[in-house]
Amino acid sequence: MKKNKKIFFSVIIPTYNMADHLMRSVKSVLRQNFKNFEIIIVDNYSNDNTKKKIKNLKNNKIKFFQINNKGVIGKSRNLGIKKSKGEWIAFLDADDEWFSNKLKIIKKKIEEYNFDYISNSEIVKTTNNNTKKIWHYGSSRKNCYENFLRYGSVFSTSASVIKKSFLINNRILFSEKKIFSSFEDYDFFLNIAFKEGSFYFLKDVLGRHLFHNQSTTLKKKNYDQSLKLVIKSHVKKQKFEANKNKLLSDIFMFHEVKNNLFNLFNFKKICTSFTKLFVYFISRPVNFLKILYYLINRQLYFIERIN
Repeated sequence: MKKNKKIFFSVIIPTYNMADHLMRSVKSVLRQNFKNFEIIIVDNYSNDNTKKKIKNLKNNKIKFFQINNKGVIGKSRNLGIKKSKGEWIAFLDADDEWFSNKLKIIKKKIEEYNFDYISNSEIVKTTNNNTKKIWHYGSSRKNCYENFLRYGSVFSTSASVIKKSFLINNRILFSEKKIFSSFEDYDFFLNIAFKEGSFYFLKDVLGRHLFHNQSTTLKKKNYDQSLKLVIKSHVKKQKFEANKNKLLSDIFMFHEVKNNLFNLFNFKKICTSFTKLFVYFISRPVNFLKILYYLINRQLYFIERIN
């Protein structure tokens, strides 16, 4: 990309009854060193003075819209995309925040390289146990779509910046199916890969991601079912594996092994999880060891512990 081309970001923030978190997120964008951006807040008719607090900021970079998304956050993000003026769409959840150099560094990479999607690493904090880690996203593997489908999401929405023209040209938006709720973002990123979008994953830590009691990613209701439905929809349309039943079985086994390995650290579930893992090993030892190898390497790349 030519350096003299003016780069403009549209930062889309969906929100619902998170006024205090939202103010922190918005202010983290307003503090950016690179100032060529707009902030599009899409509020699901909050009743916690969200609108008033945003209005009190009195900043003309902020555009405020309201929508009844009926519990489907994809509707809010899609409205933000439709209202955006920027060539680059940056997503930020209302409970996350960016460091002040985020857009400046992303702008520099846009000028240096050609890609459709870019993301950065984040500090991840969990409020219930006050732990902090650095999460690195992405994959060094080729065949992005296949690997993203086989081995799960390697994305953070709040770390993601996407070329708007790629979304428009390929008719990609977030799914508004309620059955995809909790994983509509995974489906969105899979669709970008399916359309052969080019990905660039930075290891620079440029934001902070917060897990708390209101986080949708911590709500387990229909969580597994939603993931399975997203996986099934992509297994059906993918073209790299003719035996769709085998592919679906392999992917489900991957997630089951991953979940049961994680549950080994839960005293109440350790016996059940160990038994399930042993059954998987006996029934499909080669596949089990491949999954174990991948997860160990992924863990080493993905998570960095900090004080």
